[in-house]
Amino acid sequence: MKNVCVGDTWLINRGIDRPRKPGLVTSVFSAQRTVAGKGWNQGQDTWARLECPSSGEKYGTYKIEYLVHLLQSREDHERVKERLTRPEPSRESEQPGLFDMPTQAEALKGQQDGLQRSTSRSGEDWLNYAKEFLRVYLLDHEKLFCDDVWDSGLERPASPRAFGAAMKHAKKCGWMEEAGESRKSRQAHMAIRVVYRSLICRS
Repeated sequence: MKNVCVGDTWLINRGIDRPRKPGLVTSVFSAQRTVAGKGWNQGQDTWARLECPSSGEKYGTYKIEYLVHLLQSREDHERVKERLTRPEPSRESEQPGLFDMPTQAEALKGQQDGLQRSTSRSGEDWLNYAKEFLRVYLLDHEKLFCDDVWDSGLERPASPRAFGAAMKHAKKCGWMEEAGESRKSRQAHMAIRVVYRSLICRS
């Protein structure tokens, strides 16, 4: 559980396709978690009210698992500002020519290398955030399917392969196992994806 205190400034993950931004914590409180429309008590969530550190604009309330990085110094603020405003590098030079088709062995090696490189391409901070997001998700859900994770607010990385690295970490840590079923994924153009069973669910 994160130690979120009034007066701290955290970097907020605002969900899919929405930029992160720093927020000043003005209050912290707990509220019962219920199933929409049914009112079932599912325990408690901890929330924080945040505002813009410079203008005082009210951002609203966020679950603390969506606060992804504590900004503890001016250097932290500057580093985050630089990362959020850095332009995407041009990828034209990475595109293969029309006749530059790889062999099967080269394609397989490229896929394996890409999974390893995805950590640095997407940022070590995103990978650490995704690992914690999956752990918290598996604590509260009996099963995990990739579409459900994205719908829960996991921010998309720069490289789609980075999600595979986070899932591999969750399996290696013993947080989940294959559930023996699969579904079509909207996020993967209706390709078949495996459903996993949580091994750490608290319910």
